[in-house]
Amino acid sequence: TVCRDMIARFPTLADPHYHRGRMLRAQMNNEKALQQQEEALAKDPGHRDARYEHGLLLVRQYDDYIDKLRMRWDRSQADFAQGVEGRAPVKEPPNEDLEDAKAKDLRKRAAADFEGSELTIARAFRTLLTSREVDAIPLFEQAYRETPELGESCERLGQAARRSEKYEEGERWFTLGHQSDLGHIPLLVARASLYFVWATRGFHRGQDPTDKITASITDWEAVIRLDPGHITGLTMLGPPTSHLGLFQIIRGI
Repeated sequence: TVCRDMIARFPTLADPHYHRGRMLRAQMNNEKALQQQEEALAKDPGHRDARYEHGLLLVRQYDDYIDKLRMRWDRSQADFAQGVEGRAPVKEPPNEDLEDAKAKDLRKRAAADFEGSELTIARAFRTLLTSREVDAIPLFEQAYRETPELGESCERLGQAARRSEKYEEGERWFTLGHQSDLGHIPLLVARASLYFVWATRGFHRGQDPTDKITASITDWEAVIRLDPGHITGLTMLGPPTSHLGLFQIIRGI
């Protein structure tokens, strides 16, 4: 509303588009957020903050697209494994082995947005996109120490910990990021997903999953309170809720 008023009053300024785009990104409305940053850059191609936000949104597009490619790979492995008795599980390939032409283009464009920036967080993302995640982690840690209010460093560190099944570390990073910005939905989404994976992994190892499942439900409910129309939140609240009931039945509660 304020940003829209500023855009209407000052149609040649880039800043209102930049700030509106940041608000939309915090709400996970990434498509409209990207449009706002493109508007800002059209009016001021040298707007460094808008350029960073633009790169960050392209990273999110890349991540989402890689997730789709990974799901396709998972399905292909499941189809191949049918009827192959005693087949050893295949380790998931890294992102670069899953990439097609579209993914490579997204990664290249995102890396270009971070090129030349002196911000540690921008250097971290460029390293992530042009090298290996393990090389980027120290830069994300440094970025957090320099600007702890930026949730994206915590989000990346939490995701890296989750992929390594370091769930306590992932929880810590997501929580630190959430504490610095209570309205930043992506961090709540990331933590809710981590709790659910943590609970199911623990259950299969004979651990009581109740606390983690309950924490996942609490976070998804918080997402829906912040954004009642949040499609992912409304969809993903179901699995931990049903699993909690299933776990309680199994345990005889």
